[in-house]
Amino acid sequence: MFDLLQGRVGKHRFHPMLVHFPTGLYPFSLVTDIIGFVSQNDKFFSAAWYALLAAVGMSIPAILYGLIDFLKIDTSSQAWKKAGLHALLN
Repeated sequence: MFDLLQGRVGKHRFHPMLVHFPTGLYPFSLVTDIIGFVSQNDKFFSAAWYALLAAVGMSIPAILYGLIDFLKIDTSSQAWKKAGLHALLN
């Protein structure tokens, strides 16, 4: 049921589950940095730093499992072209 090497929990893939964390944490880090600069409160800088670390930490497995999913797509399909563009833009 839980297959770490294939990136699946049952029929659900890991990549779509993981990408939401960096997608939310990168902007949160930016906003808390801006608030920290405006308010000169070091607690916001700390929050931004930890959010950035978490975003980078979650980006790595999201990229790896995205690559696993990408390598399973037939290279002659339209989905492969879209997935390749998605990977290049990210």
